[in-house]
Amino acid sequence: MNYYWLLAVILVIISPIYFFIVSAGDQGMRLSELKVGKEAEVTAVKADGAVRRRIMDMGLIKGTRFTVVRVAPLGDPMEILFKGLHLALRKNEAEGIWVAEQPEKVSE
Repeated sequence: MNYYWLLAVILVIISPIYFFIVSAGDQGMRLSELKVGKEAEVTAVKADGAVRRRIMDMGLIKGTRFTVVRVAPLGDPMEILFKGLHLALRKNEAEGIWVAEQPEKVSE
């Protein structure tokens, strides 16, 4: 009995699922999901065209650390602080920015 075809079928079925799980973990979470007072670092900017360019022109690029200052009662807009700049973003703009939440600093 030839098991190679069975192995090939299993790999074809499982590899896209594995790729989806692994690639989803690389980006972190969306900026719109962060709570007030949390610190994070930008991992990717995937907003649409002109919005992406404006965000990156202001200095919010990969590797930038920032703090969520406040969020409006209905979650739109939200204010972040980075490099001395206070920036208010709409929720749909914040959803295009992927971040990695930074662990809280422990004071001794």
